[in-house]
Amino acid sequence: MASSHSPLPHPYLFTSLRPYFIFFLVFPKPRQIETESALYDAAIKILMRRAHSVSEMKKALIRRTADEDLIQKVLARLKQNGYIDDARYAKPYAPAASLTGTSKPHSKKLPRTPTRPPSSGSASSASCAPIAAPIQ
Repeated sequence: MASSHSPLPHPYLFTSLRPYFIFFLVFPKPRQIETESALYDAAIKILMRRAHSVSEMKKALIRRTADEDLIQKVLARLKQNGYIDDARYAKPYAPAASLTGTSKPHSKKLPRTPTRPPSSGSASSASCAPIAAPIQ
């Protein structure tokens, strides 16, 4: 009687690795660039998609050439022209860091004091006095 055991692995054995294989099939390694002007043009095209930090740009350029001097020249030129700047890149993420508690402790805001809504009769500052002590 023939064995029901198949010599091949189960088809669902490698399903967790399938996205990685598809990534390499769809996105092959970019062609290698030899000149500074071509690498600078490639960097500008990368920046047209979205902003990048200096380290992200360096990783992207390393994929395109093995010449470290060429990469340093292009990064310096991008910084000089103001296309990459870590401080400007991190600015939109700073408010989110302070809300999630990943920033410095002194930058956390104190809880707001509940106030009375202004009365329709007068708009004096006394009508906006706190109702109770601050919430702890």
